[in-house]
Amino acid sequence: MKTILPLAVLGITVASLSSCSKGTYTPPPPPPPFIVGSWSITNSSELERTDSNWYEVESGFDDGVFTFYQNGNAEYAIGSNTLTGTWALHDFNSGYFASDGNYYEANHHQLSINVSNYSGTETIDLAVDVDTWGDTFTGSIHYNDYVDFFEFTRE
Repeated sequence: MKTILPLAVLGITVASLSSCSKGTYTPPPPPPPFIVGSWSITNSSELERTDSNWYEVESGFDDGVFTFYQNGNAEYAIGSNTLTGTWALHDFNSGYFASDGNYYEANHHQLSINVSNYSGTETIDLAVDVDTWGDTFTGSIHYNDYVDFFEFTRE
């Protein structure tokens, strides 16, 4: 009787696991090749989705340098002014606009940057969707009928 009870529990467990439906697993994109370091925004543009026109825009971050540290700390330096805070990279499987301007429902990364000055009067809270990585990468932000693109280039 002692061996029948564990075998019965094992049989029920196997039967319940094998009856589960299997969904399609899509692995997240590979991690970026070493994002730690200094990056500047070398190009910023906006796509107006209603007429599919691209416009060059000033991002407000064009003249500074973002530095991402291994421990998750971040800095944004422009002239003698330095904002400090954190950065994080998250995996998402949702809709986003890729660097080619097209909308995709797929795995991608989201880079979050949150920095401010000591008093908190100057802040940057930026969360951009990223689908490709290299010495240059493009992050996008979608709002209403517009998509903003920021091209980051390694310093």
